[in-house]
Amino acid sequence: MTSSSDFRVTLLGTGVPTPRPDRFGPSTLVEVGNQRLLIDAGRGAAIRLYQVGVPMGSIDALLLTHYHSDHTSGIPDVWLTGWLQSHYGTRTKPLRVLGPVGAKELMSNLQKAYAADIKIRIRMRSSRQRAPRWRLRNSTPMARSTRGMASR
Repeated sequence: MTSSSDFRVTLLGTGVPTPRPDRFGPSTLVEVGNQRLLIDAGRGAAIRLYQVGVPMGSIDALLLTHYHSDHTSGIPDVWLTGWLQSHYGTRTKPLRVLGPVGAKELMSNLQKAYAADIKIRIRMRSSRQRAPRWRLRNSTPMARSTRGMASR
């Protein structure tokens, strides 16, 4: 991109809940200047980020639109792989997560589900390595506007 006001939208996946090799799960990358926002993380989001040359560790925030599994099944891969010390990882700050009411519970439960993996990876690294972290940004307008709405 040539200017900090330019933006690019990349459809990483536009699939449906059923696994299809020709369409990855819902995920959209929005780049503005040097900021990167991932909207949803469906099946294969991490693979598609790799294919388009975007390191997972460079994602500034993840915006979850709703909690259907086809929009969220790629979260662990984007979050945890982005933390690895390789060219596609190297996250140095917590992944910001924005979403409707329930985002904190979802991320807390993912952290519990992957606790053993996180522990092993920390042990394999230098003592300076910190655990992969996430930080919730539950936006009040979003939380209010999505409460009681049916997902499409």
